[in-house]
Amino acid sequence: MLGMVFFLLLVVVKKNFHFVDNKVLKYLLFYRIGLNLTVVMLVVRGVVQVLSLNVSSVVLFGIAHLILGISMVLVLFSIENCIKDSF
Repeated sequence: MLGMVFFLLLVVVKKNFHFVDNKVLKYLLFYRIGLNLTVVMLVVRGVVQVLSLNVSSVVLFGIAHLILGISMVLVLFSIENCIKDSF
């Protein structure tokens, strides 16, 4: 849900403020990597829980969420800078 809503809002903002450059594309790539890693780790966590295995994947969840958070903040700062420059 987060990935879909984030990218839909990004399309609306992009149409109005044309802020996408190479730097923003890198941030979006990291966001996609973090989002996919989060989904994979949720599946892994579910399988581990269903099979009652004693495996801790907390570190990988943390890394995936960290990538998501940092890249989202960087994209939002890029949008903010573009909006400031246009006014």
